Amino acid sequence: MLPAGIEPTADRLQIVESVQKICDQYDDNFWLKKDQNKIYQLIQNDKTQKEINALLEKYTKETLRHLNKLKHHACYNEMLELINFSKIRKI
Repeated sequence: MLPAGIEPTADRLQIVESVQKICDQYDDNFWLKKDQNKIYQLIQNDKTQKEINALLEKYTKETLRHLNKLKHHACYNEMLELINFSKIRKI
């Protein structure tokens, strides 16, 4: 089925039918697994890990800088624990 406002020409209907046949050949688990594998490979990549760690370090420094302004507030220790906890990640 074509989206509203798209004229149903013979070529467009043939494309829709072809795409539907391809999609029918594979179930949702196939596409999900394929995407999960791409994501897994990406996060296991050393370059990506270094970029993630650098970004995490940058944000940690920035949050600690802002946290220093809250030293005399009751939420200081709780915020500090949250920042430290965010540095601990499981891969």
